[in-house]
Amino acid sequence: MTEEEKQRMIHIRLGSDLHRELRRAAAEYDVTLQEIVSKAVEDRVHAIEAEIRLEEKSLELEEKARELELRMQDRAGAVRPTRGPGSRDGTGEAPGREEISVTVTARLDEIELKLERILGEISRMEQRITGTDAPEEPEG
Repeated sequence: MTEEEKQRMIHIRLGSDLHRELRRAAAEYDVTLQEIVSKAVEDRVHAIEAEIRLEEKSLELEEKARELELRMQDRAGAVRPTRGPGSRDGTGEAPGREEISVTVTARLDEIELKLERILGEISRMEQRITGTDAPEEPEG
């Protein structure tokens, strides 16, 4: 079976403006309309798959963060204030629930920022793939 026989064809309707843009791009890059559309669809499918994986990972991280927060709250409830050098802040007392909660919240905020950066990178990749020229947001 040849490579061409292994491929599948689909029929799609395009607006006149989009069809004209495709023809212009095909002429500019000396490729067929089918090659352009096939590449665009393939790239978009990969981007969607990456988004789905990212969303799944995000949900996993959120669930782990909730579990961690509950464990830390349980641990904080079981910890009794002590006197001596065992404390974090040098006062001789164990950290309380508020301190642990703030630490977990700060960590969740860090995770959220990282996820936003990753989503921004995916968005910029999609823009490059689809050819839309939206201004890039500064990283950071």
